[in-house]
Amino acid sequence: MSSVEAAVNVRVQPSGDNVTTAYALSGEQRILFGNVEGAAAYECRWQFSDGTPATAWAAPGATRFINTTHTYASAAPHWARLTCRDPGNIADTDSETINMLVIGTDNLNRQKNDAIDDGLRYSYNRILTGGSYQGCFYGSGQYGASTGMALLAFENHGHNLDSNDEDSYKAVVEEGLACILRVYPTAINMTNQACVGDPELGDTDADNDNKGLRFQSTTQNYTPFMMMAMVNAGSLAAGRSDVVT
Repeated sequence: MSSVEAAVNVRVQPSGDNVTTAYALSGEQRILFGNVEGAAAYECRWQFSDGTPATAWAAPGATRFINTTHTYASAAPHWARLTCRDPGNIADTDSETINMLVIGTDNLNRQKNDAIDDGLRYSYNRILTGGSYQGCFYGSGQYGASTGMALLAFENHGHNLDSNDEDSYKAVVEEGLACILRVYPTAINMTNQACVGDPELGDTDADNDNKGLRFQSTTQNYTPFMMMAMVNAGSLAAGRSDVVT
C-alpha cells in the first residue's frame, strides 16, 4: 500500500496476500481481479513474477472489476500485482499484490480454493449497482433470498464487517446488508408477540415502545437467509465481546 491511499486505493482478490496454501495449478489459466477506489480517472496495469511483460497502462472498463488472465508455467510461489495511478498526478499511485502458491500436481485443497474463488467472484459481480435494490444481489426472482445467500457465502469465508478494509469483498458485504435493511424491514407491534414481553428473558424491546421490525418477503421461507446474513455479519470474536459469563 502506498502512502497516498487516501487519494487512490487498490484492492485485489481473493484477499490480498492471504492465500498461503495451494491456489493455482501450473499451466492453468487463472482469472485475477481487483478494484480501485478514488475520485480520479485512473489507469491501471498488471505485473507478474514469472517475467511475463506487464500489461500496458490503460483505463479500466469498470473500476470495481479490473480483471486479467494469467498462466504460470512453473510450480513455485508466484505473485501478481495490480497498480493504479492518476495519470494527471503520478504521485497518486497505489498497488496491491496477490501472493499465491502454484503447484504442479493437483490436489483437493487447490480444487476447493479454486471453487470458492470462482463462486465468490461470480457473486461479487451479481450485485446491483443502481435502482431501488442497489446493493442487493440478483440470482433468482427474490432479491432478499439471493442477497442473504450471497452474503452468507462471503461471511462463511471470512469476508465480513470486521474484515480489514483492504479486503475487496468487505464493501459488497456492507452494501448487501444495507440493501436488506433498507428494502425489507416491516414495522410490527411487539405487544402482539406473546413470547416476547418484559421482563421475560430475551425481550428485545429495550426501550419498551412496543415497536419492532421483521423482514418482509413475498415468500416468508426466504426471510431466514436474510436473518442469518445479519447474524453472521461479524467475526466470532466480535460477536462474543459483549457476552457475560
